[in-house]
Amino acid sequence: MSIGYCGRECSKNQECPIVDGFSEAKCEKGRCHEKNWCPPANASKIYDIIGIDKIQLFLMPIVDFPGMSKFTYRGGSTKEFVWYPDPFATGYTVKDLLSLAGSTIDKHADQGGVFRIQFLIDCNVDSGDCSQEISVKE
Repeated sequence: MSIGYCGRECSKNQECPIVDGFSEAKCEKGRCHEKNWCPPANASKIYDIIGIDKIQLFLMPIVDFPGMSKFTYRGGSTKEFVWYPDPFATGYTVKDLLSLAGSTIDKHADQGGVFRIQFLIDCNVDSGDCSQEISVKE
């Protein structure tokens, strides 16, 4: 596998999504022009990953406030996972992230997908009180 432009099957540009930095509404040689993990050109076998929805990811936002404060916000714990749906979660499964995007593993099992994960951090730099929200989009 390597990073390249090998997206889902298409017959016209309108079938291809636009995702900044990852894809454009362009159908070339029957495939959308999307940045993806691509199989080798001479791949003779396709392997399914069983249980991919249970894969665990560690995501921790870290924010500095230069010029405002010496305070650094670190979401969650660096020593252990804090599991979603805790508001300060650092541990997510692929299934959690797909659910937050309003999607399912079945929708992406054959072709994969590209997702944007964004943390919204709201801090009072004087007191150090912070809240965080996660947003996931396809």
